[in-house]
Amino acid sequence: MKKITMLLTLVLTVLSSTSCSYFKIPKGDGREKAGNLCTYTAKGEFIGCEPIR
Repeated sequence: MKKITMLLTLVLTVLSSTSCSYFKIPKGDGREKAGNLCTYTAKGEFIGCEPIR
């Protein structure tokens, strides 16, 4: 039972730290879209990323 809890914690930690790359919603034509998690630049950088709660 303890092993499962450890695994879940690990998975959640990894997901929250990489949430931007997994859940990026690129900003389209400069207008802010509802539900935007990240701004994805042409250089491939993430700006203003927030982990999903």
